[in-house]
Amino acid sequence: MRFFVESSSIAQGVVTLTQEDSAHISKVLRMRAGEEITVCDEQAEHRCRILDIEKGQPIRAEILSSGAHSTEPDVFVTVYAALSKGDRFDYLVQKCTEVGVSHIVPFVSKRCVVRLENAKDSEKKRIRYERIALEASKQCLRSRPVSVGEILPF
Repeated sequence: MRFFVESSSIAQGVVTLTQEDSAHISKVLRMRAGEEITVCDEQAEHRCRILDIEKGQPIRAEILSSGAHSTEPDVFVTVYAALSKGDRFDYLVQKCTEVGVSHIVPFVSKRCVVRLENAKDSEKKRIRYERIALEASKQCLRSRPVSVGEILPF
């Protein structure tokens, strides 16, 4: 399983995972201390061994080895896609992530059925799409999460 962290979460060969990832590891994956995970930051991917799992505390993992991002495509691709109704755009984000897209920019055009009432709605949707891209990046073993840009007018 892969997890994404900021470089600031790594100190002296130990990675501190987020509360959300820690809960996922302990409750959903039911991993134990001593098991190995892959943690990716901006510079590299790290093979790590879980040091301790304490309820309510972030998990710490010792870095065993580090290497260059091995699962990223050589080409940086940005996809501009019009918002679609229902969960079709969610599906588009997942599939674009799986085929190697690096950045997705949603936009609203004249013929879009989806209408955004205000900036708050727009940001809420963008955060949702970014979350979907993050989960898809983990699932398909990407070394970097796919970014989703601000929703633009066409």
